[in-house]
Amino acid sequence: MLRIFLRCSYAFLFLLAFSSARASDIPPDVLVKNTTMEVTGILKRDKATFAQAKQKLYSMIDAKVLPHLDFAQRTQLAFGR
Repeated sequence: MLRIFLRCSYAFLFLLAFSSARASDIPPDVLVKNTTMEVTGILKRDKATFAQAKQKLYSMIDAKVLPHLDFAQRTQLAFGR
């Protein structure tokens, strides 16, 4: 469980480093800190639930982390389009 969280956290931080801030103009470091604290709190609170149902863990990550990432923009920049 912790290993999955750490991998997701590293992936999130890596992707966030290459993404731009949303329209709310939250500084990237604050966005990372707030999102990490929120996800960590949810994981601690519902540890048993996520240990039994990995799909719920993935859904929570999709809901909390992915909205902060712009995959279309990042892939265009990465591939020079």
